[in-house]
Amino acid sequence: MLVLFNGFNKLINKTLFELSIGLLFNNVTLNIVEKYLFKLGVNVITETSRLILRLLNENDVGMILELLNEEAFISNIGDKQVRTELDALNYINSGPLAIQRDFGFSLYCCVRKTDGKAIGISGLIKRDGIEFPEVGFAFLSKYCQQGYGFESAEAAILHATNTLALKHLQAICNPDNHASVALLSRLGFSFNKNINLDNNDKTVMLFDRLTK
Repeated sequence: MLVLFNGFNKLINKTLFELSIGLLFNNVTLNIVEKYLFKLGVNVITETSRLILRLLNENDVGMILELLNEEAFISNIGDKQVRTELDALNYINSGPLAIQRDFGFSLYCCVRKTDGKAIGISGLIKRDGIEFPEVGFAFLSKYCQQGYGFESAEAAILHATNTLALKHLQAICNPDNHASVALLSRLGFSFNKNINLDNNDKTVMLFDRLTK
C-alpha cells in the first residue's frame, strides 16, 4: 500500500509542477501549488524563482544517496557513511528531520519548479561546536555552477530572518572550497576565524552574518 501511495504521490507532484509551467509562476499559481503539496505532506517551507524548498521525506532517499556519495560532497563536507537507501532514510530521519523537530528549521530539499526534480539540499542546521544556526547547502554535481546554491541559501536566510526571527547566522567552509567561500561573501557573511569541530582535527573557516 505504501509503494502505491508513494507512486501516486510522485505522479501528483509531477503533474502539479507540469500544470504550473508556462503560467509564469505568479503568486496565485504558486499558492495553489503549495496548498496541494502541503495536503500531500510535502511541507513547503519557502520558494525562489526556480526552486521550491520543502522538508525532506522518504521519496528523497535516491537523491540523498547519490549526493552524499559524490566526490565533491565527501571532500568538502565529509563522508556520512551513507551507502544504501536505508542509510539515506536514516540520515533524513536522524539528521534534517530531527533538527526540524528540535529547532524548527533544517536542511530542505530543493526541487526544481520546471520538472519537480529534487536536485540538492539547502537550509539551516544546528550542530555541536557552532554557537548559532548554520547555513548549509549541497547540490548534485550536474546542477552545480547554475546559481542554485546562492538562490536557495538566500531564500533560506530570508526565511530565517523574516519568519524565524534569527538575527545571527553562521556558516563553516573548507578553506580549499573557494567557490563556497565566495558565495558566502555574496550572501553577506564575514570571516570570523578558523576552528576545529568536535571530534575532528580538520580546520574549517567560520563565518558570521548578523541582521540588525
